[in-house]
Amino acid sequence: MASAASRDSSRHDRCLRSGGRGTAMTGNRLPRGTPGHKQILATALLLAALPARADETPPPAPDQSGPEIERVVVTARRLSENLETVPIAITSLTGETLQHETIRNAYDLQTHVPSLQIDADALNGSAEPNFDIRGLSRVLGTDPSVVTYFAEVPQSGRGIAQSIYDMADIEVLRGPQGVAFGRNSTGGDVLFTPQRPTDQYEGSLQGQWGNYGEQDYTGILNIPVDDTLAIRFAGDLERRDGTTRNIAGPALDDRNHDSARLSLDWKPRPNFENYTVIDGFSSHETNVAEKLVGTATCQSFIIACFFTPGSGNVPTVPGLAIPPNLPFFAPGAASLPAILAQAQALGPRTVDVPAPQLSETNLYGVANATTVKLNDTPLGDITFKNILGYRHESDTTEVDLSGAPVAFLDVQNSDDISQVTEELQAIGVSASGDYDWLFGVFFENATDGQPSQNAQNFGLGAFPNPQATLLYTLSSSFGDPIGPQSTSGPNTLTSQSTALYGRVSYHLAGAFPDLPRWASAASLDVGYRQTWDDYHIQSQEITDVATAPPIHQCIFLDPTTGLPLAGSPPGSINAATCTRTGSASFSAPNWSIGAHDQVTDTVMAYVVASHGYKAGGLNFYAVNPADDSFQPETVTNVEIGTKADFRLGDVPVRTNLALYHENYTNIQTQIIVVEGGTPQSLITNANRATIEGGELEVFTRPFKDLEINGAYSLTEAYFNAYATEVNGVPTNLGGVDLATVSRNTWTGSMTWHLPVAEAWGDPAFSANYYYRTKQTGNPQEPNGSFNTVPGYGVANLRLDWNGIGGSSLDASLYVNNVTNNLYATAISDVRSSLLYATAIYGEPRLVGAMLRYRF
Repeated sequence: MASAASRDSSRHDRCLRSGGRGTAMTGNRLPRGTPGHKQILATALLLAALPARADETPPPAPDQSGPEIERVVVTARRLSENLETVPIAITSLTGETLQHETIRNAYDLQTHVPSLQIDADALNGSAEPNFDIRGLSRVLGTDPSVVTYFAEVPQSGRGIAQSIYDMADIEVLRGPQGVAFGRNSTGGDVLFTPQRPTDQYEGSLQGQWGNYGEQDYTGILNIPVDDTLAIRFAGDLERRDGTTRNIAGPALDDRNHDSARLSLDWKPRPNFENYTVIDGFSSHETNVAEKLVGTATCQSFIIACFFTPGSGNVPTVPGLAIPPNLPFFAPGAASLPAILAQAQALGPRTVDVPAPQLSETNLYGVANATTVKLNDTPLGDITFKNILGYRHESDTTEVDLSGAPVAFLDVQNSDDISQVTEELQAIGVSASGDYDWLFGVFFENATDGQPSQNAQNFGLGAFPNPQATLLYTLSSSFGDPIGPQSTSGPNTLTSQSTALYGRVSYHLAGAFPDLPRWASAASLDVGYRQTWDDYHIQSQEITDVATAPPIHQCIFLDPTTGLPLAGSPPGSINAATCTRTGSASFSAPNWSIGAHDQVTDTVMAYVVASHGYKAGGLNFYAVNPADDSFQPETVTNVEIGTKADFRLGDVPVRTNLALYHENYTNIQTQIIVVEGGTPQSLITNANRATIEGGELEVFTRPFKDLEINGAYSLTEAYFNAYATEVNGVPTNLGGVDLATVSRNTWTGSMTWHLPVAEAWGDPAFSANYYYRTKQTGNPQEPNGSFNTVPGYGVANLRLDWNGIGGSSLDASLYVNNVTNNLYATAISDVRSSLLYATAIYGEPRLVGAMLRYRF
């Protein structure tokens, strides 16, 4: 029978975690343009390397009695390599770490990885996490800046967010990627690797119970069918009441999902392997809780002034007769001051939102990797790998973005998404060992159909007459008639991406045998990728105004002539169905060039310049033909780093440090404009930003039974140019911080294996603390009183006892957010356009216990 190691040698040596950790610290910001923070980071780089340079002896032998930090193997370059020799900024979290640190969903990852932030999607809520690395994120309607992979197949974060169980590891790669992976990215990649089948008959049953009615059940069964085939089943079911009370019911932020996974590993020959993962996920949950925290009054005739009660007086227009004593707003609608006072009186974890708050997902997928190895060829050892993926998602989202009893912006959306990916790789190591290489071809086809959508529903529905007539007349006088309700759909977006990519790492000693010892292990690394992206769209939107007679206006047609708007491409508008078709194509490179050197047996240093590209796209509802599409955005990154192992006395220490500078150009930015009578969300380009900083991870094991890890990240991210509008006035906000970026982030953890007799089992105590400083919510409101997300810290504790009394029984107790800290993870300040600001709060104190039986 094939051994477990032969089935997955890339995971064989992964014994302990190598995740980023850190401690909390605050400090004053250094002025931009001064060398202060750069000097600090450069000093840190030298300090991280010098102790190791002073000790050039090889790592102690495995049988040495002193404590050791064990080797971690990663596949960031599609080869099984020691993490400490890979010239990429990487954090790897093993399955053991995920368990010890109570990492139960994707959102928990950010408290263990430097420069990583994960927030709920602006429209789809907590079901779809938005991954942000080094300040690079996505806005609604664009491709992700950080690509997530499950079993080597690129896919959205839906399903993955709540399916972190039976994982071999999770790797976070920071910086532009694409020369060794299927998709191109500007911020980085997150690789979710499920546990492969092994050659042992084994399994486990686990139950977890906690406050808020928490119930979580996980089952795993591994079956070696014969010497060539092994099968693994894993499944998870979680139920939890909502942590935010909703007076209108039901409670928000609950957990109600099921998932299952079937893996088959077939290895009929030593040089051939076929690995398949079939997974499914289903959830029916309430959406993320938006808490109303602020309102504003009208400063100009913006959209919300016409339909928001309490926003000010009814606008007046010279020469326009307004019937006396006419109630402008819908009967029964609460005023802004009243609903804000109510929200404040309810407290931070209670809302009153009658609008539906639903997040429903049903998906299934297949990932298949076929590997053929050819050894001892004239070109050396070559591995051919074909990765085929299919995924289907059906999603429904209902959310009111204001968190108020009046439906300021009630959004319902449904998606039906199908995705097929095909990736073929050839990976080689030369016979002489002088170089290794990879070449690949990638293809993806995805269809996103929106069968129906009620995109906007202001003021609890359409206004009754005569208010609607007055609303329409007033807004027409200011340039564009506003309808309080718009309906769109069916809509379809089809995308296709094709790429050729490759990388080569050449060891310079092969060409220069007389290099000095410190440079004898130096390598030159070069990678290139060319991507071709094509998009096709069909969209529909009709504005409904309950005037007398009713108005049903197609936003793509001139209301006076009934013809397509001037400038529309010929044949793009179907007046009978109010549909618009459009297409766009983009092509651009990703590249990287760098060098790395194993300076000593325990110190590796690298320098790399890399360039990432994120495709442009199409705006669903653009009326102005100039707004039909938006262009790609790019990032150019220059980075230096070291990875070092050394000893302070008898204590082993590992430090991983990266310093980087990124130029972020043609940034895809979301704006709200009134087109066709309704406010539309459009993506534009034109802004530039600089992002620079550093990341330091430290791992140590002062005693055999004690592990202490920490990480710190400094991120300076600001716009060089930011053209926008503030209260209707064109403004350039150069120098403003990028949204959702904390300058300082610290995380730290320790695990103490209690010194008891081996027969008692392995009891261990773990503690983790995460802190991040304040960040900007909406760059368009840099001085807004509700536009800063305050910094916060969260502490978690856990007690595990594995193999109780030498049995197969494990137990755990955990407390997350020990101090029950109230902290905002995001703030949306849209008072300049919709007159309200909302906050999303992190989870309260969660207490629970786990019991697991292994067999």
